[in-house]
Amino acid sequence: MALTPQYDRSDFSLEDCPHENTEPLSPDDFEILKQIGSGGFGSVHKAIYKRDRSSWAIKKLERFTEGTSNILMIMNEIALLDAVDHPNIIQLFGFYLTDEDIHLVLELAPKGDLGHMLFRGNFSESKAKHFVLQIAEALEYLHENQIIHRDVKTLNVLLMNDDQIKLTDFGTATVVDSSGSTRGDVGTPYSRAPEIILKQSYSKNVDWWSLGVLLYELVTGQQPFHEGMSQIFHFSSLLNLLDLLSHLTDLTFCVCFDRLRSRQFRAQYLNFRSFFLFR
Repeated sequence: MALTPQYDRSDFSLEDCPHENTEPLSPDDFEILKQIGSGGFGSVHKAIYKRDRSSWAIKKLERFTEGTSNILMIMNEIALLDAVDHPNIIQLFGFYLTDEDIHLVLELAPKGDLGHMLFRGNFSESKAKHFVLQIAEALEYLHENQIIHRDVKTLNVLLMNDDQIKLTDFGTATVVDSSGSTRGDVGTPYSRAPEIILKQSYSKNVDWWSLGVLLYELVTGQQPFHEGMSQIFHFSSLLNLLDLLSHLTDLTFCVCFDRLRSRQFRAQYLNFRSFFLFR
């Protein structure tokens, strides 16, 4: 896989963004049906591709003055999604530009994201394991290709009709060099690893930490840490993290968090080690 590090230039044009594996598209290619999501990033609409009547999700992002961090993140997402190919990572079909917006045409996930599904209640441990195994496979693929996602959370995990998951939102993802480490204060506060909060250099291990937070959230319906808490309280909570999990009789321990000590983790361990111990 030929990848370059995250964009850090200001002298670029969005039209020059690498997209060798995606289709050249225009607004006329699609019939917009309805809005299916929104957020700080913009909005998402369900659309029909007129040439073959296939269904896609169109993520509409406001097109600020080129050279801003917003455009850099969009370019980064396009380049990375164009380069990756994994069944548990969202597919980028292509993108097109209008005077005011950038439109990413993405694989449609009919069931939405895990974050909104949690509003209906937490998942069983067996269902959580089913989802986490798939996310871990996606992360291992990314890490093998020197990519760190850096924002693994329930809102960035989409669900297909057959309960296949799709990891999405690569705006803050980055490609690391041979050292395997990087810096940058990115990600969602409650799921960031301690290294990021401490503004230290970090590696792919930060994704496993975030996966552990996601796992806890799936099984309990709650976040182990909260965005509003002070950093001091956050760090004191880290010391007692396993106590937070102790009331889950079938969830003995999580090697996602334990990676802080071992520094070694692979997705295959989820199948062969005590990631979950079910009765």
